[in-house]
Amino acid sequence: MTFTIRQLEVFVQAAADENFRATADRLGITQPTISNHISALEREVGGPLFDRQRGSSAKLSPKGRDLLERAKLLLSEAGKVNASRFSQAENPSSLTIIVGPQLQDHIIRPALPRYYALPEMPDLNLISMLPGEEAFSLLRGGKADAGFFNGDRLTAKGLNVDLLRPVAVGLYAAPDLADSVGGDRNIINTAPFLMAPLNSAHNDWLCKIFHGAGINPINIAARSQFSDVIKQLAIEGRGLGVLFDDDAWPHVEKGELTRIPIDFVSGYRLMITRPEPLHPTLSAALAFWRALLKTS
Repeated sequence: MTFTIRQLEVFVQAAADENFRATADRLGITQPTISNHISALEREVGGPLFDRQRGSSAKLSPKGRDLLERAKLLLSEAGKVNASRFSQAENPSSLTIIVGPQLQDHIIRPALPRYYALPEMPDLNLISMLPGEEAFSLLRGGKADAGFFNGDRLTAKGLNVDLLRPVAVGLYAAPDLADSVGGDRNIINTAPFLMAPLNSAHNDWLCKIFHGAGINPINIAARSQFSDVIKQLAIEGRGLGVLFDDDAWPHVEKGELTRIPIDFVSGYRLMITRPEPLHPTLSAALAFWRALLKTS
């Protein structure tokens, strides 16, 4: 099973509070973010971690009680590892990058063999997460060294934001659905849409570019933080989804997707870092990923 440290940290805090809203308020993140972390863990363990009923507290399920003990042990061990890492600043052993799911799957992972073929590169830890305050908090707190995202131009207090390059986006759908809506905005507005999670920076960006293009979606068929999920739902004809052109084009060539004739303002590929300089070993490793993501 694959867990991230952040998922386990959120789960342990939610188990203590028995109330996702209280946990979100205490950690300074949104309730949907709490739910997303818990849902990811539930997919890994194969069942619910909490017995959740409207109007009552979120009590741990049997799977939740089992995971809680393991989570506490894993977090305790992780604390020892982190302490060891920072006490050996002369030779840092790993580079931690927060990365959007689309970039992780389509650029970072395919390049890992090239990265590890280079001499003396530190291990790479990936945290899959959309841009937002939770990601920025990990960067400010030193739990991550850099973040790479596709999306809107943004600012993040206390962090450096480097615009690597523009990235073109478009509205895509399965051919039959695309033919039925054409380019008529009134028809498009009533079509089913595939969106990012509510209260996320990515959803705010989608709403912004829709507004700029004169589109007002009123029928949200599904939401997901994962671009591959949006893409697959679009291929299945479940709705219209905003995709990065580079990611969608292979499916257009196969006849699985059609681009709706609406133009949007381009997004950006961003690198976000702390202002403090990294250890030279980590700086060299980060330079590899910056160059790759700037040109890919």
